[in-house]
Amino acid sequence: MGEEDPSTDSPSMAAQAIQGSLYNVAASGVTLTLGFLRSVIDQYLATVQPMHLEFVEPSKRYADVIIPEGDTTPSL
Repeated sequence: MGEEDPSTDSPSMAAQAIQGSLYNVAASGVTLTLGFLRSVIDQYLATVQPMHLEFVEPSKRYADVIIPEGDTTPSL
């Protein structure tokens, strides 16, 4: 199928999920704690990653066009 999109590998996805959660919490004025960071990581590992692997990854083989994140040029 060609090269893997680095934005969909587990470490990149985890970093994006954590970064998004931290930005949202920081913007709301709530103090960030280590416990909060752990809960974000736990949530990612329990829900986001398994659902991505179960539903998104298998469907890629049927896609006619995949547009890598941050890119506007379709890859066939």
